[in-house]
Amino acid sequence: WAGEAVASELAFSWRQPWREWAEPDHLPAGAAAGVLLVHGFSCNRGRWNGWMKRLRAQGVAFVAPSLEPAFGSIDAYADELEAGVQRLKAATGRMPVVCAHSMGGLALRAWWRRHGAGHAQPPHAITLGSPHQGTRMAALGLGVNAAQMRQGSAWLAELPGLPDVDCFWTPCDQVVNPAATAILPGSRAHRVDGVGHMGLAHSDAAWQCLQTALAASSLSTPRRI
Repeated sequence: WAGEAVASELAFSWRQPWREWAEPDHLPAGAAAGVLLVHGFSCNRGRWNGWMKRLRAQGVAFVAPSLEPAFGSIDAYADELEAGVQRLKAATGRMPVVCAHSMGGLALRAWWRRHGAGHAQPPHAITLGSPHQGTRMAALGLGVNAAQMRQGSAWLAELPGLPDVDCFWTPCDQVVNPAATAILPGSRAHRVDGVGHMGLAHSDAAWQCLQTALAASSLSTPRRI
């Protein structure tokens, strides 16, 4: 509980309102791999400041958009995510690793539905506490995107999966409910104990999964565009 309280305050009282652009997108020359970072519902790119600082120190390229409109359709984010992917492919010559927290995992799936056919290879995706099968808590949310995240929604039923995905979930999740709905069928599921919904973005296990994915990406044959 204490860890989740700290993670929530760090996100909503400091990083997101005051530090959204403290870590700008990073596209260094000669980067061997890249990451697209996608935030969740009612958040912005400041959600990823901790990871962005660490990726910059490693020389890894990254793009982290702030998705707009905040309470619009999740489908509306697909083109912005595609623009980020194209920037990373231009910088590294490779498909980036795509990493998302909460609603961002559904935004990735909406992006792949719209733009997947235009890519020669699928991305390695990592989702943290994403309501892949809906969440009861969405009934309390406002906006089109909250309605889309409700269990049994027609929009969610039509949303395709991702070809290559690791799903991190926690039985302590107070936002994705039931907690196991954060597991996308056919994915590699990773249970993380002792953390809540916001704390998943501070999980060592998730960070190590990203490092493994980046190592594999940097060894792949680059596709210069």
